[in-house]
Amino acid sequence: MDSGHLRDLRAQARAFGAGQAELDRIRLFGDFDPVHPGGEVPDPYYGGDQEFREVLIMVERTCATIVAALQRERAAR
Repeated sequence: MDSGHLRDLRAQARAFGAGQAELDRIRLFGDFDPVHPGGEVPDPYYGGDQEFREVLIMVERTCATIVAALQRERAAR
């Protein structure tokens, strides 16, 4: 969900022998956000109820976009 997670996942992929094409497929969740693409998902842990609501809205709309992208990718195969 954030750049730290992205860095860690790519490092793990490299350790398993992933090539550049595979590494490029590992992206931030926020890259798929249809409203604010490319951003990190904020951590609402230290915030209040409103921050949790905002993150939930972001996650729900972004999940819908990810599912649609996966369906398109699968249909293209």
